[in-house]
Amino acid sequence: MTRTYSEDMTARQKWGVYLQYTRIVPRGDWKKYDRITRKEMIAEMLKYVKDPAYILESSTERQLRELEQVLSSPAKPNDFSFSLSELYARGFLIYESRHTSIAGDLVEPIRTALKQVDWDAVRRSDHINELLVGYVKACGVISRQVAVTYGCMVLQMSEEEVETWINRNACFRYYVFTNSIDYMNGKPPEITLNDHNLNVNVDDLLDFRQEHSESLPGMVPDAADCRAIFYDDMNTNIPEVKTFYDALSATHVYKQPLLDRIALADWRGARKELAEILSYDNSAETDTLLKYYDQAMPYLHSPAYNGGTKNAYDQYTVSLKAYSKRRRSLYTRQKEAHISSTDADQFYHLYFSLLAYVNRKTHLCTDINDSLLHQLGVNSQGAFDLAEAFCKDPHRYVSEFIKENPYHLSRKELELVQPFERAVRNPFFILQVKQEYTIFADDDHLYAVKGVRANIDTLLDNYRFPIMAAAVLLPFKDRIIFDGVFSTFPVNIGPNKGNQLLDRLNTERPLYKL
Repeated sequence: MTRTYSEDMTARQKWGVYLQYTRIVPRGDWKKYDRITRKEMIAEMLKYVKDPAYILESSTERQLRELEQVLSSPAKPNDFSFSLSELYARGFLIYESRHTSIAGDLVEPIRTALKQVDWDAVRRSDHINELLVGYVKACGVISRQVAVTYGCMVLQMSEEEVETWINRNACFRYYVFTNSIDYMNGKPPEITLNDHNLNVNVDDLLDFRQEHSESLPGMVPDAADCRAIFYDDMNTNIPEVKTFYDALSATHVYKQPLLDRIALADWRGARKELAEILSYDNSAETDTLLKYYDQAMPYLHSPAYNGGTKNAYDQYTVSLKAYSKRRRSLYTRQKEAHISSTDADQFYHLYFSLLAYVNRKTHLCTDINDSLLHQLGVNSQGAFDLAEAFCKDPHRYVSEFIKENPYHLSRKELELVQPFERAVRNPFFILQVKQEYTIFADDDHLYAVKGVRANIDTLLDNYRFPIMAAAVLLPFKDRIIFDGVFSTFPVNIGPNKGNQLLDRLNTERPLYKL
């Protein structure tokens, strides 16, 4: 008689049972390793694995088809495909006397599950898990928020729907471990999603990424890549990787130690590990497999590279050096790259009068003294909020301001206010600092911008162009200036996007007037 699930789990070491326990039982119901016995874990797991609904939710279509086939033919020979190897690990299948059978106490629950199965629902579930789990497996360790954002982007699901899937779907929970990592100097720990099979120190992986953070290309794999990584642990869509994977699978060796080396980008160690694994297996194909490994190695994704490959990493490093050199060349120390102090005083008097008028209409800043019509009358946050409100409809506010003239400005002053209706408020990229002005860019134009009281280069924390910034650009006396409230964002723009932006300096002429 075939061994039961309970007997199979009892024969395993306690840590192996605990690994299955933490994959099957929801995290909120876990007990710590030293607070639970093997017998207690098995009893808890049986509540789930004997439930036909759980069997369906936690299994892929391939696994369910394998179970269907084994039910109809219990004497099916052993096979080390992904589907079967996972079913062995889960205890659903038992390998005895060189044959595969379903665990004795799971035959009826599995038979019932297969009678109830909705194959379309299984395929929809597979599509989501292939992408989400495949992405996590590619990256090894990834922040929960990044995974949610990725899911929203590629699956067209809402954040709430992706969060619910991550929290509740049994198949996702089986392959992905939710972890809290406190490595941020006393700050709240980051919630990460870890590949459940990855047997490396997470801190080592994060340390490598931190050390090489500027050189790591981001990986946004497509659906086909995620699907391959989900099922095969390697991107078998790449011919060199597929050849290596097929040859490795034919040896029936345990490949996880090899994958763990690859995860840390330890390519020499991975090759040595492979040679040792093959020596234990007494494989006659050692030299051929090592040759296939050498050919596949540049295209193997590595969690150390954020899911990228060595080939992509090397190419990115070369492009990054050229990009860094280009960025440094775009800074020239500015000389009088701002308007005169007289013009600055006049601009602030007029602009803050306009903002005070906007405040009258919107009541955004109740603590502003309306009689103070100069820079000190509005704090920077108040000015930012009022400028944002003004830029939603600058033409209306300027027209009404000129018509009402609440602060009794002269005709010449009102003529200087009139062009403010052409204010531009966008997320900008600062592309270059020149002696007499600074080049800003939005999606449509380049702008040659003057400072108000100071050169703009004195306001920048670094000169690693392009720099993402928020500001309001205004026409003033046939020049473009910014409104004096200026902020940059700590976003490091990589060479691909960065070079696209910087190339505009060679193909577009900046505007000197609005």
